[in-house]
Formats: sequence, C-alpha cells, structure tokens
Amino acid sequence: FSVTGRVAADNPVAEDEMTVTNVVLRGSNLSTPSGFTVGIPYATVSGQYGMGSKHEIGGQLFYEYKLEGTNRSLLFFVSNRGLITEIDYVEEF
Repeated sequence: FSVTGRVAADNPVAEDEMTVTNVVLRGSNLSTPSGFTVGIPYATVSGQYGMGSKHEIGGQLFYEYKLEGTNRSLLFFVSNRGLITEIDYVEEF
C-alpha cells in the first residue's frame, strides 16, 4: 500500500504531520472498513452499495463512490475478469 500526504506549498509542516489525502491498496492484506479487499469480485461491492460511477483512464476501468458531504472518494479498480485490483481513498486537496 501507499499513503500520500499534502499541504499547501507555503505551509512548512513536518512530513509526519501532513494530512493524508490518498491511500492506495494493491494487496489483500488490508481492507476497507466494510471488509473489501483487493482480489474479491467487484460484484461484492456493487451488491452492497450499488454501482459506482464508471470511469476509464488509460484502459483501466474503475468505479467511484463519492463519500456524501465530503470531498473524498473511494475508487475500486477492476480487472476484465471483474476482480478488484486496487482500492484508492482519495481526498481532493
């Protein structure tokens, strides 16, 4: 997994105090609070929460779920076999 923190360019905050704006899961050793992990069928997510907004970038299919009342989203990247290959938590800065 990877974690990204950001601050405004003029804010001299220490790296370990930055706000987390992005978390990327690419392995099945971590899960979302709902228990979703890389490697499970996307149908498991859509069965619980409905279909997300479908997007494609560079041939990579993903579904976006905007977290209501926030500037945050969960992105589920899906293989052509319908399996989750990556889960991203994104906060727009």
